[in-house]
Amino acid sequence: MARKRIVMNGNLDRAITVEKIRAYQSYMLHEKQYRPTTINVRLRTLKAYFHWLYNEGYIDDKLYKGMKLMKIPVDLIQPLAKEDIRKMLRVPN
Repeated sequence: MARKRIVMNGNLDRAITVEKIRAYQSYMLHEKQYRPTTINVRLRTLKAYFHWLYNEGYIDDKLYKGMKLMKIPVDLIQPLAKEDIRKMLRVPN
């Protein structure tokens, strides 16, 4: 199947590389100080777009294969114990 081409800034589809995507990820994390969850939402969107571009024949490389999502730290919030709830309810307003 003949591949269609996208021209970006005078270059073909090689204008976007996995290295540039990783640099964008680093930029969002370190300079913009976005949370990993926000970064992953953006990366998933790019991943889906690159997958579509590949399937439609606009790009030759499977850029979405090299994209890694960030690890999300587990936030463990402990529930209050029944005794702590009772103490709180006994305190007058």
